[in-house]
Amino acid sequence: MAEIQTVNDPYDLGVADAIQSIRTLPSKEIREWQKNKQCFTIMQRAISEHCDLYYDRNACYLFLVPAKKLMKIDAEEKSFQRLMFAFSINPTELVYKYCIAQLKIFVRKNGKEIQVRYHSHYCPDKQAVYIDRYDDHVIKITATEVSVVHNGTDEVLFLEVPLAEPFNLVEIKPDESPLSDHLINLINFKDDILSVQESRAIFRFCILAMYFRSIMMTRPITVFKGQKGSGKTLGLKLFGQVLFGSKFSVMQMTSDSKDFDAAVTNSPYIVIDNLDTPVKWLYDRLAIIATGGSIKKRELYTTNTMVDIPLDCFMFITSREPKFLRDDIADRTILFNLKRFDKFISEKRIRNTLLENRDKIMSEIVREIQNALKALSDQKDYQPEIEFRIADFGEFMLKVMRNQDKEAEAQTILRHISTQQHIMVIDSDPMLRLLSDWIEDNQGREIATKDLAIELSCRAAELRIPFPMAQSVRSFGRKLKAYLPDLQSKYTVTFRTCGQGVVKYQFTDIGEARCQ
Repeated sequence: MAEIQTVNDPYDLGVADAIQSIRTLPSKEIREWQKNKQCFTIMQRAISEHCDLYYDRNACYLFLVPAKKLMKIDAEEKSFQRLMFAFSINPTELVYKYCIAQLKIFVRKNGKEIQVRYHSHYCPDKQAVYIDRYDDHVIKITATEVSVVHNGTDEVLFLEVPLAEPFNLVEIKPDESPLSDHLINLINFKDDILSVQESRAIFRFCILAMYFRSIMMTRPITVFKGQKGSGKTLGLKLFGQVLFGSKFSVMQMTSDSKDFDAAVTNSPYIVIDNLDTPVKWLYDRLAIIATGGSIKKRELYTTNTMVDIPLDCFMFITSREPKFLRDDIADRTILFNLKRFDKFISEKRIRNTLLENRDKIMSEIVREIQNALKALSDQKDYQPEIEFRIADFGEFMLKVMRNQDKEAEAQTILRHISTQQHIMVIDSDPMLRLLSDWIEDNQGREIATKDLAIELSCRAAELRIPFPMAQSVRSFGRKLKAYLPDLQSKYTVTFRTCGQGVVKYQFTDIGEARCQ
């Protein structure tokens, strides 16, 4: 067996010639399965010497020590293909599939179980955030120090993000905010339930929270709502280019759930553009993302082997009129209303300016992360009780802003978001939309549940809108009662029980006064 050579290319482990010499042996001298076995034996020896072995519940990995690069043992993984090519084995050959299968067995038997990371990771035990710099180096941030370390430091291992471009940290002045100047302040937020300043503050926390995903079992679904010309797509595309570089782009919704699953399982930041009426399966996917669940996928090149893949991403959506917000999704949504620009600037110019200042923007984000780490340490005993469905996000925001003596401001913003969520539920539910229209013409009028169901049914028939509740007054009454918290965000609701269990309601529009 050939000796392992010392080489400059970290992917070339010095055994390609030995493997090739076996593969070129005449078939009369050695059978194909014997060639495969001997090739793998050479490969295994080289990998054992140059790689650390890891696995999780779904996949196996090699950490190529000379390159400080983690790669998934997968036929489609580019870095793994490059390693196999260095062994003189390409994906079209049967030996490729054989080596993958044998390598997985070898890693499962001899490797160490870990959890791999994409983009960034917060480790509460070490009170540190790690950010992939996309050049096999990692930025390690603590409350007192920022340092550049190799991938794999503290056993925090990042998988390669395809097409991501490296960045560097630079000095910025204490009062300088390139994140605001080149991104947040360019987003044309509308003065609404959330003021412009509140929208800017909460969007900044949506950015910051992405780096603390490990303590957020529930995550917000962030929606940019606006008409054509409001810049809703541009704002989220620019943020993606801050994170990953110039090649980032938003994704269009397709009818195939496999495309969606591939995206959300490989990136912490996903933008779905122009989502107004979604396909049926999307509701459950959004709910899984918001609650930190997982999806099942069939493993490539197997017949029925299923793998359970956790979803570790933040979802951002643009829409003109979001009609996809089922009540359980609306409760976990942060809606930003955008207005149309009066004047327009070249997107190319905005993009070029942003990319020129990418290092500065990332440096400010690192500064914000460091402040957040200090806040989490200072406020570790603070356990707020909040009436906010996305509790992990709300607690994170409260702790950080409390450390800045802005707790009251944070509470106000969270109340406004909750009010907005209730209104989204009303706007997304056909029955509640009918009721909302009915209230406009019947302010302060007292009406029994049965009569209200009949009148709404008549309206639905006129508008040709399905209204199944018309067949069961009891079901209508139960649903009306269940949605009272949502209705009370927009209306003053009073009700009383009369004889024989008859319930009468009275609704008065309170407009925006509730938000003041």
